[in-house]
Amino acid sequence: MPGVRLAVMGLLVLAACSSAPKAHVRPAPRHTEGWQPAWGEEGAYGFTPENPIHVGGGPSGQHAFLEALRGANGEPLAWRRLGSCCEFETPNSFMGMGLLDLYEVTYEGLEKPVILYLDMYDSGPVAAPAGFLLPEGHETAPPGKPKVIEL
Repeated sequence: MPGVRLAVMGLLVLAACSSAPKAHVRPAPRHTEGWQPAWGEEGAYGFTPENPIHVGGGPSGQHAFLEALRGANGEPLAWRRLGSCCEFETPNSFMGMGLLDLYEVTYEGLEKPVILYLDMYDSGPVAAPAGFLLPEGHETAPPGKPKVIEL
């Protein structure tokens, strides 16, 4: 009997997975350019789910990126994770599906916090979104445990 129950449960799981809506397909990013000083205009790179920041490395990759990112004049950031959204296909996650993480980010002098979309599954050329800076010379994420600054 345990084998029959297991088989039925397996069929139910497969049926549930096959009826799930299809995920958005994005081209796979290529990590060849290292960290860049800045990209794009406000409202583009990092500010939309269609053009997220491909930090890779899981949550620690996201935190390392946010720890290195600075305000327009080099100010340290305060940030917090708001949640996940925007399912997409990726070969770099369990079962080939990923979600973007939304982070509310601010720094002293910024008029109002902004929301950045980060992809923890795929690595790609990483840059500072418009209005932010990355220290020069970073070709990899900074070492060590990131420090979360509460908003």
